[in-house]
Amino acid sequence: MKYDVVVVGSGPAGSMTAQQVAKSGFKVALIEEHKTIGNPVHCAGLVTTRTLDHAGIDKKKIVLNQISGAIVHTPFDRQIVLGGDKEYALVIDRQKFDLLLSDSAQDLGADLMLETRVLSIEENDKGVKIAVRRKNKEMTIYSSIVIRADGSKSMISHNVDFGSMEDVILATGGEIANTSLRRDMVEVFVDSDLAPGWFGWLIPAQEGISRLGIGSSNSRISPKHLLGKLIDRHKHLRAAQFLKLQGGVIPIKVRRNFTSSKSMLAGDVAGQVKSTSGGGIYTSLLAGEIAGNVANDALKKEDISRKKLLEYEKIWKRKIGQQLLLGAALREILMKFSNHEIESFLNLFTNDEIRNVASEYGDIDFPTILFSNLFTPKIVWGGLRNLPLRLWPKLMLLLLQWQSANLLSKSSNALKC
Repeated sequence: MKYDVVVVGSGPAGSMTAQQVAKSGFKVALIEEHKTIGNPVHCAGLVTTRTLDHAGIDKKKIVLNQISGAIVHTPFDRQIVLGGDKEYALVIDRQKFDLLLSDSAQDLGADLMLETRVLSIEENDKGVKIAVRRKNKEMTIYSSIVIRADGSKSMISHNVDFGSMEDVILATGGEIANTSLRRDMVEVFVDSDLAPGWFGWLIPAQEGISRLGIGSSNSRISPKHLLGKLIDRHKHLRAAQFLKLQGGVIPIKVRRNFTSSKSMLAGDVAGQVKSTSGGGIYTSLLAGEIAGNVANDALKKEDISRKKLLEYEKIWKRKIGQQLLLGAALREILMKFSNHEIESFLNLFTNDEIRNVASEYGDIDFPTILFSNLFTPKIVWGGLRNLPLRLWPKLMLLLLQWQSANLLSKSSNALKC
């Protein structure tokens, strides 16, 4: 069995890649290990209209709820309400989202292979040899290019070493009978003891159902244990009845390299996820689109070399690489804060001027834009006046670190692109 391109994984990155390749008339296989597309779901399903437009999916088909803001639960049990004035995000039926993307790829000519597990990938001078097990039968597929979009838990044996994930969040969550404080707002639980290196979340989905979860960067602590602590601590969660519960791994640092001479990595397996939120649908769609277009160009020009495929990395980094580098730097800075410091800094968002900036520039697809507009001399000075004197040096250090990270990300992006 021979294809021009084999795509492993039918999530957003994989299906978008297959769409681009099929659209250009090349023969492409879309391989999925599960019996159905989009199941199990490992995502809270919070996106923007921008994401749905990029995917070419009609809102009416998959949107379950509209979100106008957030309720932030601070370490010392305060509630800070942000937004509430416009649509910031949409809660979607994530399984249906994946199904619609996959259907579009098939409509364009991609071959979908369900219940097919990739056992190994071997690159050689002639192309790629892919060993698979399909419905208990082992077989070999050959292709010119392979694009792996097989997620953060990938266990595929590949004769190219892309290295291991450098930084991950262990998370657990699921659907519960609705206990949200407000149906139009997500809830975020910030506490370095309760969710080390991460946060908890509650997202109101369809009527009567919410999505509750928590994550941690500490691999020695069970996420289920932390979820139990989160529920016990917050009165409105104590009656939560789980309808579904599952765990997941969130990569929060982009791999240094995600291209070889015959292959490209896209989506979670490449670490193309926002370090500040764990969101990866929009970044995966961008990665899939770029990887597919680069594969098409390589096939047309009969130039399947690492130099040619590296165009994928260069274009991707130019489009969104700086955002992810800045997000990773921001997370590194914020992780050093104690709960007392987090409480004081979150309190700044009760200031009208800072709240207005958050309302105007808050964007879950590009979260660092908000911080770039917060870290201006005028806003910082206003923040100093509202902070305890002992935290002034911390805020100034935060500002300097942010400016340094901004300059570093720009220079790094310029060098690599």
